[in-house]
Amino acid sequence: MCGGNRWINSKLVSPVVLASGKFGSALGAPQQLVYLRADNKLHLHFWNIADDYRVLFVDKGATKELINSRDARIQFHDSVSHTQVAQFSPVGLDRDALTKACGNLFK
Repeated sequence: MCGGNRWINSKLVSPVVLASGKFGSALGAPQQLVYLRADNKLHLHFWNIADDYRVLFVDKGATKELINSRDARIQFHDSVSHTQVAQFSPVGLDRDALTKACGNLFK
């Protein structure tokens, strides 16, 4: 989500209910340790979890990794602590619309 050439946040909607998270942000929001493998490079991130436990808020660095990768896998935990893996591909992403909304932030 962008507005006025300013990045606001990215959201990853989960098809499963997320684990409540063992970590918390500085503001008290539950977080999950997420493994992001983008183009065979492994990165660890702490992403905030929405109140409905169906949405992960993706930080700007991870958003850049996702949209600039050819292939990405996101590993997280569901509500019963099973490991889940989601694949992400930026194929079909309208980069012109992204640049119009966010400026050159994601080039």
